[in-house]
Amino acid sequence: MIVGADALSDAEVPHAALEVEALRCTHPPLSLEEEMRQLRLVCGLFRDSGHRVPIIARTIEDDAEMAAVLRAIDPDSYLVVRLEAHPATLAARILAREPASPRADRA
Repeated sequence: MIVGADALSDAEVPHAALEVEALRCTHPPLSLEEEMRQLRLVCGLFRDSGHRVPIIARTIEDDAEMAAVLRAIDPDSYLVVRLEAHPATLAARILAREPASPRADRA
């Protein structure tokens, strides 16, 4: 996400980068509909402040989620980038980035 944002900054293009996971850090968890409402509102706030190019990072599980995200963002045009990795690589990345739960030993 940073590489794209750097290129836009260098070109003086007003933009906003958002990791949608930040909108989902709730308890109880948001439904997809609630999450998309949050995304729609945040993107609207960015547009209102002149940041017309959103860079949105989100894991998409299926076509329905992709359609929901696009409806929420309401872009004039878009580019989807799909990242893939071997399952062992994904597991190693998750273990390296996620701290062990303090509750794990209490189960």
